[in-house]
Amino acid sequence: MKFTQTGAVSVSVRPSPIPPSSDSMEILEFTVEDTGAGIPEGKEPYLFTEFLQFDNAASLEYKGTGLGLAISKRLVEFLDGKIWYKKRTPQGSAFGFTIQVRKNNNPEYFSEDTVVSDISAAGLKGLKILIAEDNSSNRIFLSEHLGRYGCVIREAGNGFDCLKKHSEEQADIILMDVNMPVLNGLETARKIRAEEKAMNRLPVTIIGLTAYALKGDRERFLVGGFTDYLSKPFHIRDLLRKLSEYA
Repeated sequence: MKFTQTGAVSVSVRPSPIPPSSDSMEILEFTVEDTGAGIPEGKEPYLFTEFLQFDNAASLEYKGTGLGLAISKRLVEFLDGKIWYKKRTPQGSAFGFTIQVRKNNNPEYFSEDTVVSDISAAGLKGLKILIAEDNSSNRIFLSEHLGRYGCVIREAGNGFDCLKKHSEEQADIILMDVNMPVLNGLETARKIRAEEKAMNRLPVTIIGLTAYALKGDRERFLVGGFTDYLSKPFHIRDLLRKLSEYA
């Protein structure tokens, strides 16, 4: 928005023609258009590169980090979607992105009163949560949302970092990405369980965050050391409710 001096930024959404991964899901397609400075010709292939800043008057006037579109791309991918540059408009630019969401025909699910009631009952304030996730944008997304409810957040960028930080200070709940590089979530969970057994400590709650949702995965995760898991993409409301079960 800071690059749109006059005019407007418009957002539209429609059902996507792309088929979802299952009948219980739906893909939504968003279009974001502005009347700003636009994208310099020939720069389209580099739009989602981190720390990219264009050498034009708008970029010089409104200084930034060059991370906006790169973070947007990671957040969209976190929700199992895609993002792309659609076109250069007569004034400004247009971007599109898709996200996959779970269908829900229950109107109470979307009731603000119901959500607030659930979250208030959760007692999340002061809950010590360790987020083990290699994607920095995903960590920021989770940290910002959970911080609003009074959770005490620490972050780990990989499995080894998670083991170190949990050993230094015990978390109440660990949110663990299953598919981390170097030391994945299942291996990390097994090491935590082995250490708990050796030290005669109570088991910490480990909630796996995974894009896998195949038959038999739940049993594999639970046997591997997870307490529970959430399938990506998930709404932050689903995570809050899951946390409330173990708070």
